[in-house]
Amino acid sequence: SVDFVEVNPRSIKIIRKNIEILKITEGVKLHRCEAVKFLTIFKGQPFDLVFIDPPFPLKICLKTLETLSECKAMGPETRVMIEHSKHELLPDKVLSLSCVDRREYGDKLLSFYERN
Repeated sequence: SVDFVEVNPRSIKIIRKNIEILKITEGVKLHRCEAVKFLTIFKGQPFDLVFIDPPFPLKICLKTLETLSECKAMGPETRVMIEHSKHELLPDKVLSLSCVDRREYGDKLLSFYERN
């Protein structure tokens, strides 16, 4: 299953349209919520994979990773990918998370984290 967490109305509309185009009728949840808030109230099973793509101007990547590292969404085998600007460099260690790979794509970086 897939859980989308989005607060921007335009992005929510695009996600819904893509779900409709792909004719996905089950296994998808769309949460209209800010990501850090969603992580603090999350009560489900840990995710296998978490992809984080926050709006770059907000510079919330580190806060999101810190929150994720201490919540129920993060299990011992969870893999995290976070897209961020070259102007918002992330540390190799974020609480219980360690960066295991980092890739550069133009002015963006994709960092991969796992539990320590």
